[in-house]
Amino acid sequence: RAMAAASAEALGGADVDTAVDAALAQLPDGTEIARNAAHAVRIAREFAGERAGAFALVPVLEHQIVDHVYSYGIAAAETVPVALALATASRGDIAQAVPAAACLSRVADSAPALAGALTGALGTIGSVPDGWRETCRTLAGCALPRFAGTDLVELAGLLAATEPAPTGGQFGHDIHRAPGAHDVPLPHDSHDARDPRGAHAR
Repeated sequence: RAMAAASAEALGGADVDTAVDAALAQLPDGTEIARNAAHAVRIAREFAGERAGAFALVPVLEHQIVDHVYSYGIAAAETVPVALALATASRGDIAQAVPAAACLSRVADSAPALAGALTGALGTIGSVPDGWRETCRTLAGCALPRFAGTDLVELAGLLAATEPAPTGGQFGHDIHRAPGAHDVPLPHDSHDARDPRGAHAR
């Protein structure tokens, strides 16, 4: 719920602090995750002006948030605070937040995904480094062969186009202008009456 709340705010055009505050508001009082998240974000806001950005925060999170005794690296009480803190320290910059999260080896299988999801929502398609986007935009279909060859940038454009753009939000102007992306027709734009899925069925 916390990450969903932060992402919803980000997609609506909020800045990083507003999005992070929305996440904090969803965490139950008196819980480990709430204590960790509040502490991590408080530290991150102190580090936000550092030249090294999110990377300056890595050793602090390593010693104060990440649990080196209890071996469960995807525990939300660690990964959510780390993601919120790195998004804050990087000021929503995905190119800082994701590599910094990957430096925290105990939570490296989950924290980068959470940090990337939030900072990706805060930014635009242009904030994702070109090399990252081109490397991962086309699915290989390893786990789900039927998705082999699916272009994630085009899929994102299709999903964004199914909802009205929020006031001040990003989807009305940047997803469909992604470098290398093609126009993606919506199902209701198809003239193929034989299949309700239209062109997407083929």
